[in-house]
Amino acid sequence: MSNLPAMSSANAAGLWFVHEDDQIIVRVWLSLLTGKEKIYANNDLVVELRNITSLSAYHEFTYRDELYDVEVFGRDYLSGRLECNFFRGGVLTGSYASRTTASLSTVIEQNKDKAPIVDRALARYRQQAEKLLSMYDIQDAYLQLRKANALAPEDGQTYYLLACIYSLQEEKEKGFEHIATAIKHDMSGKSRIMTDDRLAYLRIQPEFDAFKAQYLG
Repeated sequence: MSNLPAMSSANAAGLWFVHEDDQIIVRVWLSLLTGKEKIYANNDLVVELRNITSLSAYHEFTYRDELYDVEVFGRDYLSGRLECNFFRGGVLTGSYASRTTASLSTVIEQNKDKAPIVDRALARYRQQAEKLLSMYDIQDAYLQLRKANALAPEDGQTYYLLACIYSLQEEKEKGFEHIATAIKHDMSGKSRIMTDDRLAYLRIQPEFDAFKAQYLG
């Protein structure tokens, strides 16, 4: 598509959110009339769907071997506020919000309040990983946790779930390393280590007694 916009803009038909990082330009079109959503990576259409039932949406796609996420959050037609957040490899690279001015025009600005965005994304990555692990989809669960780790490198729960993956794959060195790191980063519910079926392989290893004495008291 040759007539894609160079910058974010709004009109009566909808909103364009345009974000450029050091890799690509991502453009998001949100129709206020039909609910159609389109996402372009550079000039390539990578997502197209119609969303008329939800105030928010979340899209994942891979482009040039990179993982990208786009979150549309808080669609509120009365206030005119709508966030569009861009992630690459789990890391938040850009955030924008629309708002309605006193003259009833719509403007799009950079969003400075990043903390709630990071919290939502981290929770989403971990929840997706838990769901995928429950289906024994280890590869895709690992991809979600890799994004979570890039977004929040000191999150103990992410390291715990990575330890579960390494235990399921019978990689004991990485398993013990990640469970120890999870504890160091104040993961909640350390007692789970003794009962979580996903960690059964680690618990039967000769090293576990020493690990238990050091980290679990």
